[in-house]
Amino acid sequence: MNRFRRFLLVGAVATAVDVGLFVYLRQRVGWPVPAADAVAVAVATVVSWVLHGTVTFPGDPRVRWYRRPGRYVGAAVVALAVDVAVVTVLDLALDPRQSWALVVIKVPALLTALCMGIAFACGSSWGTYAVVFPVALPLAWALLPASP
Repeated sequence: MNRFRRFLLVGAVATAVDVGLFVYLRQRVGWPVPAADAVAVAVATVVSWVLHGTVTFPGDPRVRWYRRPGRYVGAAVVALAVDVAVVTVLDLALDPRQSWALVVIKVPALLTALCMGIAFACGSSWGTYAVVFPVALPLAWALLPASP
C-alpha cells in the first residue's frame, strides 16, 4: 500500500474515532458537548500520532514533525480548542437531540479531514479549496435550519 493510501486510512480511522467517541460520550454517557468533544479529539489525536508513526511514516527520516512532539502537540492543542469552540457553538445553535444531529455538528471536523487528505494528495492549498468548496458550501446550505 502506498503512503497516500496509508495516510488516508489513518486519517479515516482517526476521524471515525473522533466522531464515534464524541457521539458515544454525549448520547450514552451524557457528558456535556464540550467535554465529550475535547476527549474525543484528544483520543483521536493520540490514535493519529501512533498510527502515522507505525503505519504511514515508519522510519522515514524526512518526517521531522513526528520526531518533534512539541510542535505536534502544540498544533493539536490549537486544533482541539478550535474544534471544541466550533462544535459548542453549533450545539447551542442547533440544539441536537439525536445521534445523527451530533454527527452533523462534527461536519467541520469531517471536512477538515477531507481537506488534509486532498492537500496531501495534490500538495496545494488552492487545489484543496477548489475541491472542497463545491462540496462544503452546498452541504452547509443543506444543513442550515429552516428560517421561520
